[in-house]
Amino acid sequence: AASRATRASRSRWRAVLVAPTDDRGAEPFRPDQRLRLEDALTAFTAGSAYVNHDEDGGVIEAGKRADLVLLDRNVLAEGAGPVGDARVELTVAAGTVVFER
Repeated sequence: AASRATRASRSRWRAVLVAPTDDRGAEPFRPDQRLRLEDALTAFTAGSAYVNHDEDGGVIEAGKRADLVLLDRNVLAEGAGPVGDARVELTVAAGTVVFER
């Protein structure tokens, strides 16, 4: 089961990376249809919570369940490098630290 969770996590991160570019970091087939990174992150967080009817997930807000990942950099900052190079430093699920580098 752990190997499946790891593979699924990588797949989600890859999907966030592919949405604004493509999996090789090259220009996408239809650049006019690519998502901005901010939109891709929102789709995979708040959007996922919405489609799953999860009113306590998808956002960092007082009173909501604390599910979040802390990365080693601000992937939205100019010069942050490729999103796929960011490392997870901390993972919190339901308010509990479940991974810490």
